[in-house]
Amino acid sequence: MSVPSARNDGLPGLWRNIARHKLLFAAIFGTCCFMGGLYILLATPQYRADALLRVQNKPGASVSALSDVSGTMSADQAADDEGDVLSSRTIVGEAIAQTGADVTVQTESHFPLIGRFLASRHAADTHLAKPFLGLSSYAWGGEQLKPGIFQVPSAAYGDKFRVVTGEAGSWTLFDKDGRPLAKGQVGETVPFQVVTDDAGAPAQLRIDVLRAHPGVEFTLSAVSMQTAYENVSNQLKTQVSSLNSAVRDSSLMKLSYQSSSPVTAQLMVNAIVQAFVKRNVDDRAAQARLKLETLKTRLPELKKELQTAEDRLSDFRMKNHAIDLEQQGVVLISRMNTLAEKQAALRLEYDEKRQLFGPESPVIKGLVQQLDQVGQDIGQTSDVAKNLPATQREYVRLSSDVSVNKQLYTGVLSNVQQLEVAAASTAPGVSVMDWAIAPEKPSWPRKTIVLLGSILGGLFAATVAVHLISLKRKELRTPQEIDYVSDLPRLAVVARSKAQLRDGAQSRGRLASPAKLLAVSSPGDPSVEALRSLPSSVRTLLSGTGGELVNKVILFTGPTQGVGKSFVSSNFAYLLSQTHASVLLIDGDMRQGKLSHLLPDHGGPGLAEVLKGTVALDDAIVKQEGSNLSVLGAGNAYPSNPAELLNSPAFADMLATVRECYDFVVIDSPPVLPVSDAVSIAAQGCDLVLLVSRADHTGSRQLEETLQRLANVGANVGGHIFNGFLPSRYGEHDDYGLIGARRY
Repeated sequence: MSVPSARNDGLPGLWRNIARHKLLFAAIFGTCCFMGGLYILLATPQYRADALLRVQNKPGASVSALSDVSGTMSADQAADDEGDVLSSRTIVGEAIAQTGADVTVQTESHFPLIGRFLASRHAADTHLAKPFLGLSSYAWGGEQLKPGIFQVPSAAYGDKFRVVTGEAGSWTLFDKDGRPLAKGQVGETVPFQVVTDDAGAPAQLRIDVLRAHPGVEFTLSAVSMQTAYENVSNQLKTQVSSLNSAVRDSSLMKLSYQSSSPVTAQLMVNAIVQAFVKRNVDDRAAQARLKLETLKTRLPELKKELQTAEDRLSDFRMKNHAIDLEQQGVVLISRMNTLAEKQAALRLEYDEKRQLFGPESPVIKGLVQQLDQVGQDIGQTSDVAKNLPATQREYVRLSSDVSVNKQLYTGVLSNVQQLEVAAASTAPGVSVMDWAIAPEKPSWPRKTIVLLGSILGGLFAATVAVHLISLKRKELRTPQEIDYVSDLPRLAVVARSKAQLRDGAQSRGRLASPAKLLAVSSPGDPSVEALRSLPSSVRTLLSGTGGELVNKVILFTGPTQGVGKSFVSSNFAYLLSQTHASVLLIDGDMRQGKLSHLLPDHGGPGLAEVLKGTVALDDAIVKQEGSNLSVLGAGNAYPSNPAELLNSPAFADMLATVRECYDFVVIDSPPVLPVSDAVSIAAQGCDLVLLVSRADHTGSRQLEETLQRLANVGANVGGHIFNGFLPSRYGEHDDYGLIGARRY
């Protein structure tokens, strides 16, 4: 059987797991905190430079005076579109070419461990930091190398070249294998050869700025333009105040770039802004020229149409002399003029937009719908005009043609003149509110965030680890859980007490004092009281059918160390001796014996010497004064072969001898799972084996494996003793503060 896996004690159970594995929990938590602090100390600081721009949709002064005849000259630009343009390959590529971002420069020669951290505090300085303790061969901050030209073949992209500074602005270039390639001075263009695929390829280097102490090293690495664009884009962020909305008047846009150098971050942001503003001006000028060409094409036709209309109207008036129009005719003429002007403006805009948008564009579809509506209105007005006399109808038509063509020609001529000015001096639609400046403090790592993250991450990782280990081990928590593992009776449930913990600690420390036995020093302790009934239960298990004791060798063991078997066996032996029975307590753990604290003198001979034959059995046994208890310790020194000694005939002979001399023989053996000593002892004439397990320590699988190993050698396992139980932790209480055991 196995313990049910659906057990869930919630937070109390989790807290118990943490308390049980506190060393592991502390180790994981401390490691995470240490890694967080180490990251703060060793991580390369990152600096972020910001620029703020205002994007305006409406044209500047030279374009805003255009007549409404041409309608809206451009569709509303979207704010997120401008953000995409700002981070486009074209704009960023121009900035990369201007700043030389396709060449990565890194300062080396930092002092071990703390040198990079100290140098980061002077990254924005325009002068070299003072060397620490005069160690000028290291980089302490303020170093700078700016290449004006660094051209290498594409096969060498990504390779790290070393530049070692010399005296008076001199430098030496080495390849990735340490071979010298070139030497030069600041401002000097030096050609050299790069070995690629066993062949030399031409390259050249010019260093424009070099600020470092002699002996300081830099690394240069060139990448392709695509790789450089990807590297810059990963550190580039744009933020628009009115994202995914049309920019009617203006919109603020923020550009941020992060780099390990504050100067590099500033230069990159300003270069991108300059390229963006220039491209914006160029695009607006191109749009103005396109509109100008369109209007200039229509202007001669409009002039000719106006002259023709005026001639027809003049001829009509001369032929029919002057005529008077009624009010209805005047209104019709005005209405016809308005509709005709609107239709002409829409056609002009339609012709322009067809060059920019496809037929399925919402802009084109909208203009088509407006043209259809104006056409319907003109048709309706024409139907009304048909009711006028023939002379008035003709006069209305001719007057309308003259008025429309005249206004259209005048408006287009004005637009042409204004667009000529706009094309010659286009005002940008982007204004720079804040240029980027070199940041003084790094934006990352943020000490507070990193430390808080490492603390929270450590708590989480440690808690999960402890919880998973507990789930895997299926540790026993209550006495009842033993019933799921074994059908053997629970002979005693030993409640944990402060005195027990103190005794266990002194036992581990091997303190020499016979009064440290808890049954002697604190006979009323709950742990001792829980063991008082154990001798009676053991007598019952050892008695024959007639009630006479026929067996008397008792072995105490457990699955693993730390379950408290030495505490249980020693106090049980003492309590058994108080029943007027002679008892011999043998420390059978010749690896890590814990019963030497019962002996008045440390370092005396014991079981190891008896089995080796160097000491007589009677000389090794020490009788405790004032009781019927005698003790045979593990020995003066732990032997190298305890398993061989326990399997030797000498152990069986010794056990037969003490069986005849004492009423009971209690053996405290090593745990079953780590070593085979307990199994060897159990197989050599032990009459009863008692298993000690501990709450929140012993796992159900460990207990199952222990029972199986003992069953393999035919050991007579009589029952379980559950040690270290805290009743209040699981809500179990008793009127006398004790937990009863299930007896058979």
